[in-house]
Amino acid sequence: MTLNFGLVKIYQSGVFVVVDTTMGIQIKFDCSHIATILLLNSTKVLGMCGNNNGIEDDDLRTPQGEAVDATTFGWSWRIPHQEAQCTADCGDACPRCSAEQLQEKNLTSQWISLHEYIESPQNPFDSCHEVVSYTKITSAVSIFDLCSSKDPQKTLCLILEAYAAACQNAQIPIGEWRNSTFCCK
Repeated sequence: MTLNFGLVKIYQSGVFVVVDTTMGIQIKFDCSHIATILLLNSTKVLGMCGNNNGIEDDDLRTPQGEAVDATTFGWSWRIPHQEAQCTADCGDACPRCSAEQLQEKNLTSQWISLHEYIESPQNPFDSCHEVVSYTKITSAVSIFDLCSSKDPQKTLCLILEAYAAACQNAQIPIGEWRNSTFCCK
């Protein structure tokens, strides 16, 4: 189904709901955890998208216009909210996984297996390695995310889904990676 509202077009593409605007902005969301914003070269923006002038070195600016590192940039655009679940600034008070929890859920070996799968030359993502860094995708996910998940297998599949989406956004064809026993279709 496609909905047209003059300036905005909404439709589904694979697992994504896509919003296209006549202003040169496309938003893709998988209704779970992946959101992608694509901009035409002529679209002027500020904020988390940088300024879209083609010069990556001047994108990381606070709302006040100060050039900063990536971490400071991200925090500068955060909107304080009392009910927020974000714990990135918790320091030593951050929740941790115990060795027992890691062993009980068999997480360490699952994490290693995921990385070995992605790095093996015979996987469906092989053609994407040169263009899209898998490490950039997984650096946002930690073993703690798996440990705190009620369904670690689903979390691993979401990581692969994010990588698949990044490859597809880069116009890199990937092979079939879901099957009846692994990240079911």
